[in-house]
Amino acid sequence: MPKKSIILLLLFFPLLIIGQIGEQKTISKLIISDAKENGIDITQGIIEQQAYLAFYLLEDKSLFFANVWVKNNSSSFGRIFDKKYHKSVESDKEYESHIMSFRWSYENSYNSKKGTANCELIIIHKPVGKAFILTIIPENLNVLVYKGHIDGSLNLNLN
Repeated sequence: MPKKSIILLLLFFPLLIIGQIGEQKTISKLIISDAKENGIDITQGIIEQQAYLAFYLLEDKSLFFANVWVKNNSSSFGRIFDKKYHKSVESDKEYESHIMSFRWSYENSYNSKKGTANCELIIIHKPVGKAFILTIIPENLNVLVYKGHIDGSLNLNLN
């Protein structure tokens, strides 16, 4: 292939991909303040990367989830499915919380690996805002646990 064709392909390929993805609407951003992988604290690396989690909708109203690492310009992203919800009521000892379990069909931008993970998101409604605990278990059975606060609203009853 001639050099001009390769250059044109490199220039227009990203535009083709972006055009196919469609517009996305971020529902909420989950700001990570504590992170563990298989019980080992990885918080420092997550904070250095300015990593965060996000739920977003595409134009067709399908719900997606992403684990974004800002400094590396990389992410794991994909559609969520098999959502299940549970709500606990506030008591003298516990805040009201919502639990959403779901399966996440993800793709990594940094190594093109694809897979499916089981996830559980617990949202705790505190007087000063919403806190979260998210557990992600991919095929390799590593256990990732992220904790932090939610920036924006998060409606768990999305279809």
